[in-house]
Amino acid sequence: MRTSPDWARFESFISEIMAQEHVAGAAVGVSLRGQVIYARGFGEGSIETRRPVTEDTVFGIASVSKSFAALAVMQLVDDGLVDPLAPVVEYLPEFSLPRLGDVRAVRVHHCLSHTTGVPPLKRRQGEFSEFGRHIEYLSGYDTEMLGRPGEYLSYCNDTFMLSGAILERLTGRRFRDQVRERILEPLGMSRTTYELEQLASWDNVTGLYNLDSAKTELQAKQWPELGTYHVGGGIRSTVLDLLRYGDMYCALGHAPGGGRVVSEAGVLRMRAPVIPVTSGSHYCYALQLTPGYHGVTLVEHGGSLPGVASRWGYIPEEGVAAVVLTNVGGAPSDLIWTGLVNTWLGLAPESPRTEPEATYPASDDQLARLTGLYAADEGVRLRVCRSDDGTLRVEGEGLNRPLRVTAPDRAVYQMQRQEKPLRFHLPSDGRAPAWAVSTGLRMVRRAAE
Repeated sequence: MRTSPDWARFESFISEIMAQEHVAGAAVGVSLRGQVIYARGFGEGSIETRRPVTEDTVFGIASVSKSFAALAVMQLVDDGLVDPLAPVVEYLPEFSLPRLGDVRAVRVHHCLSHTTGVPPLKRRQGEFSEFGRHIEYLSGYDTEMLGRPGEYLSYCNDTFMLSGAILERLTGRRFRDQVRERILEPLGMSRTTYELEQLASWDNVTGLYNLDSAKTELQAKQWPELGTYHVGGGIRSTVLDLLRYGDMYCALGHAPGGGRVVSEAGVLRMRAPVIPVTSGSHYCYALQLTPGYHGVTLVEHGGSLPGVASRWGYIPEEGVAAVVLTNVGGAPSDLIWTGLVNTWLGLAPESPRTEPEATYPASDDQLARLTGLYAADEGVRLRVCRSDDGTLRVEGEGLNRPLRVTAPDRAVYQMQRQEKPLRFHLPSDGRAPAWAVSTGLRMVRRAAE
């Protein structure tokens, strides 16, 4: 074990961030080889009743749920029922994409790694209770592909949903029942659920909040009915339960009692790099992998929904799992999670993940190639424009920030103590404007003004 992590310094760090970013409540935890070594709640789970957060408070985890779906697919791989490199239509023959000539090019592998080439689609949350209707919606969605399957990374909840549909088709059982019986129960995750009815019967469940448009007051939100989107975002859980989940990965598939949840090969396949996210970091199967972070590997995923900002992950070399859950949409859970990991590693919690990039001396013509409107049907809408002083700005999605160009196809903006990158996709002719921009895990096309 590392020498005495300075948890008091971390607690000052998280308290300062929560005050600055108007985070009502948060819970954090770290485990080492199956033993909880630090877990604590901060702030309030309910600003109406002033109920404090504890390490056993139930929060939404949003897209951290995706790793559960990927794990369930790996269990089917262990059972000999699924080949990740097989076409999706081998399991769901009715699936198609209007703008893709050969639908067999879309593999299960692409769905799990968000590399299908399908852009972010209009989210019809809560409208589909059955996978058949959702597949029908996806198969009839006439939108231009970003590229060939496997060519680009772009987060798409609708194609990730297909993993749950495949599981139901092959087993004849509800996706969420399979996850409960084959993952949650073996790991003793008794405070984890997809079911809103069960959530309503529990005590110590957080409220959900979003900042208003002025970013000064918190507004209460309701737990959403996600429908089939629950595959990628429907789990509600606690820090203590999610540490048990992380412990299983650190133990290469073994549950705390010694039974096996998934094969070692399944764990390793989930964290095998598929496609770059940023320099030195790759997306895998519902996980992001960053090797060489102060001598260790970070395996992680975040989640965001109204009233939810979460981060979960583990350090395989050290057998360490770490979790951050908050009850305010857009809260910097990634920053807090990095602070938690930094504290474990003996670093200052505020230490940045990467060093600032050098400024690139872009010409006016190069800047002009980046400006314009970028939009996706899911609702993402970003405008890159010139300020009066000639520099770039990014507007939209709650942003109005100056951009600093760091390469001909890259710029960064400052937000929540971090530099956030925009990566522009430029045609090869050297003159035409960027046809898309990658922001976070989403790739968004240039749109008409």
